[in-house]
Amino acid sequence: MAYTYETIKCAVSDKIALVTLNLPKYNVLNGQMLRDIRDVLNELKLEADLRCVIFTGEGEKAFCAGADVGELTDPTIDDLEETDSWARGILTKVANFPIPTIAAINGYALGGGLELALSCDIRIASDSAKVGLVETSLGMIAGWGGSQRLVRLIGAGQAKKMMFTADKINAAKALDIGLVQDVCPAAELMAQAMELAQKIAANSPVANRLAKQGVNFYLNQGINEGLDLERQLDRATYESEDSKEGMKAFEEKRTPNFPNK
Repeated sequence: MAYTYETIKCAVSDKIALVTLNLPKYNVLNGQMLRDIRDVLNELKLEADLRCVIFTGEGEKAFCAGADVGELTDPTIDDLEETDSWARGILTKVANFPIPTIAAINGYALGGGLELALSCDIRIASDSAKVGLVETSLGMIAGWGGSQRLVRLIGAGQAKKMMFTADKINAAKALDIGLVQDVCPAAELMAQAMELAQKIAANSPVANRLAKQGVNFYLNQGINEGLDLERQLDRATYESEDSKEGMKAFEEKRTPNFPNK
């Protein structure tokens, strides 16, 4: 079975779904891709005996290089809040999808792209991958659930370091701090992801669903309040002069000069 959307491809075989982000050059997470992710999850829920879902990016450059900043450069604050609440909800839909999910990170997973990977249950990366929540370099924060999911995964100190510095860390470092669970050569990434998915698929789907539900109960304690606060903080950053300068500098391909207000 194959599903085709404007910005993603999805094929289901042997009880495993492969969802490929497909928007050259860097598979940026724009509004259409978010709609396509929402729609493919709705389709996959109807699959009679689905056991695992793999998310990856087309090509070698990027899993997903982040949100499409071009869509965010000049909305009203109300437009931005509506967009962010909607995007955050779709990534929460990924996180709460009842079937186990794997992010196979090929190349860059930055900003919203890493937030998508954080919404998956397991992350494996190619040895050439680079990951980061880079929003502070634009005068923004990770506003699609990243500030809540990253800290639950790697702890407060490491999460703050990544967000404060906007560093793009390599796969080896991501493995060291527990952000990804496995690293392999780029040429072997999809084979490794499929092997992992097959191991998952061989086990009881009922038990896996219930195990995920149990772990997510722990992870989701307080997350709704955290996401509400994240929304307020995200709005505050967007209203700042720092954010305006960061976005303008990004468009002009220069280093920002943040006014600290």
